[in-house]
Amino acid sequence: MHGDTTAIIAAAEFAPMQLRIADVVSRAPQLKATMEYAYLEDHQMMVAEMKQFVTWNKARRRNTNQERR
Repeated sequence: MHGDTTAIIAAAEFAPMQLRIADVVSRAPQLKATMEYAYLEDHQMMVAEMKQFVTWNKARRRNTNQERR
């Protein structure tokens, strides 16, 4: 395997078309655009939500909805 298999991919609004870490390439999951990260586990691409940011994201959505009114 070429590349750094311990690397992660993270983004504030995680909505990629394709993910690649080392030699592992995967289609992006069909999830809502949230703060998530991707990593390899047993040579498979895994995507998880950054739990520490869930509260922040809820507050951001609440503020956005209030601004639209």
